[in-house]
Amino acid sequence: MQASLLETQASSRTARVSLFTGLTLKAAGLAVVLVLLPPLGRQMGFTDLQTGALMSISALAAMLAAPVWGVLTEKLGRKPVLLIGLFALSACLLLMAGVLQLRLAGSLAVPVALALLFAVRVSQTSLVAGTIPAAQAYIADTTDRTKRIQGMGLLGAAFGLGAVIGSSLAWKVGGNWPAATLCLAAVAVLLGGMAVLFLLPETGKSAPVVRDQKRARLNLKLVAPNFLVTFLGVSLFSILQQTTALRFQDYYNYGPGQSITAAGGVLTVTSLTMVFVQMLVLERLKWSPGQFVIRAALLGGVAMLCLGLAQGFATILISMALMGISLGLLFPGNLGAMSLVSGSGVQARVAGMNAIFQGLGMAIGPITGAVLNSASSLAVPAAGVGLCLSAAIIFWLRRNAHDH
Repeated sequence: MQASLLETQASSRTARVSLFTGLTLKAAGLAVVLVLLPPLGRQMGFTDLQTGALMSISALAAMLAAPVWGVLTEKLGRKPVLLIGLFALSACLLLMAGVLQLRLAGSLAVPVALALLFAVRVSQTSLVAGTIPAAQAYIADTTDRTKRIQGMGLLGAAFGLGAVIGSSLAWKVGGNWPAATLCLAAVAVLLGGMAVLFLLPETGKSAPVVRDQKRARLNLKLVAPNFLVTFLGVSLFSILQQTTALRFQDYYNYGPGQSITAAGGVLTVTSLTMVFVQMLVLERLKWSPGQFVIRAALLGGVAMLCLGLAQGFATILISMALMGISLGLLFPGNLGAMSLVSGSGVQARVAGMNAIFQGLGMAIGPITGAVLNSASSLAVPAAGVGLCLSAAIIFWLRRNAHDH
């Protein structure tokens, strides 16, 4: 009996490590593209508008594809969808490297290179969009109510750590060898896919519940507050990503190069703080899902208030570190609450719909941030306080109905 228990625990640890590895390397591959593509667009002869359209349209494709993948995840299972996303990303990174190399060598005309990148990038985002619903559903399948938030925190930590790794790779290597950097990222993602292929067992819980339509019914009223909190949190984070460098330039008299360096350091600390909280702190907290979201949102409001009062780099860094703690608690708490209230048989579908609100937040945040930053030094912090308080109020209103 004891030997069997030890084997089960070891198998569970192996599954978690393989899932974490695959998602981390996937996030690293995506981060490499997001960092390299804007400056490479100019190098390949694209206008900034063309490169921006390439990024926006591919993001829209991912947003539209995610709900479809959510449904397919319930039918096909979690592991196949994860593998499709990882192997597709690896292949698309190699294709992008090839197009880049051919264009820089003069073998492709600008319109042809742009059309090829559009095709590759849209294919990539559409196929990779299923990994988030599949991963969230896998965590829901393999955790009980008491461990759901910690499981969702593992996903957040993988995405955060991957973003840091990918951004660092692009920063250190991508400037001199962009095509080689994309190839290296492709190999890393392929290794992540192999880890999932050989070490991650399928949960086997999706097929039976799909045939039971009563159990698989999705109650949108229950999860609507979670969708709103996702939108608010992602919007705030994307506003801060867009405006941090601009804030240093406009209100602290930093030069363009100085502002990029300062903002890069601040945002890296913010991401690392989120990862630290999700990997090492979440499992020690015994809060309910509602407590996670409300306390995290209130802490975020304090962080934004501190940002508005900040006098220089050190106080901005402290404010954004607090924001990292806040988001590191808020996102897993919200995902855990969403998973618990939605019930069995619809986990992937709910995650796919939640991805729509993530996409909306990422699309609206930068534009909103640019407008707010140009209006006043206090506009972004004030908006941040408002978004955080809105998230806290949403969960405070529903705490007695669904938070046990």
